[in-house]
Amino acid sequence: MESLFFQNWLMDTVEAKPKRSVPTYREVAEEYQEKRKAIPDPTRLILVDEGDRLKVAGLEQIRAIFDEGGIGLVLMGMPGLEKRLARYPQLYSRIGFVHEFRALPAEEVRSILAQQWKPMEVSSPLIGIAEEAQTRHCCSQPQSR
Repeated sequence: MESLFFQNWLMDTVEAKPKRSVPTYREVAEEYQEKRKAIPDPTRLILVDEGDRLKVAGLEQIRAIFDEGGIGLVLMGMPGLEKRLARYPQLYSRIGFVHEFRALPAEEVRSILAQQWKPMEVSSPLIGIAEEAQTRHCCSQPQSR
């Protein structure tokens, strides 16, 4: 009789215990995924500079991001990037167009810096130094390797 009483008491005690108040890792992950899906991604354009330096895995990742949709992608790199991408037909078939930029003359770079890149109402000797450095960097011709 005592053992039956003890078994009933034990079952009642176990069933009466409140469930854990601390969620499991899986429950937290599922809740996070639900909340994440409800928030729209604000990213609309991805700019990738030095695309010519990406390895195959990086190019495949870019292709996967593009395939998810809704995001524009701009790849920039040194001359020869298009030829390199042509070796990967899965990625190359997604390229809308290729444009090769010419180097800007020094005067045009100075004009752009003066009109658009100079912070308004800011007077600093560093601005002139930054403009000069930018002009030297932008206007120098790429060296052959």
